[in-house]
Amino acid sequence: MLMKPHDPVLTQLDQLPTGMIATVCYIEAQAEMVSRMRALGIKPGNPVSVVRSAPLSGPLQVRAGQTDIILRRAEAASIHVNPTF
Repeated sequence: MLMKPHDPVLTQLDQLPTGMIATVCYIEAQAEMVSRMRALGIKPGNPVSVVRSAPLSGPLQVRAGQTDIILRRAEAASIHVNPTF
């Protein structure tokens, strides 16, 4: 089920605390980036988590399934997730 963009529970992936698991709801980006994220396993309905966060607004290490991916903060900010509490 896709969440609506105005759902107050949603947050951006770059704001997710390290170690917390969330479900991808939607990606707000150009088609090329959405396609790339889907190919890496970051797509609506799939769980993701932030493994590590680099200091000084550096990149994030994100885990999608069994795959670890390094994302720029701007890329992670375009991925909207529903945290698991």
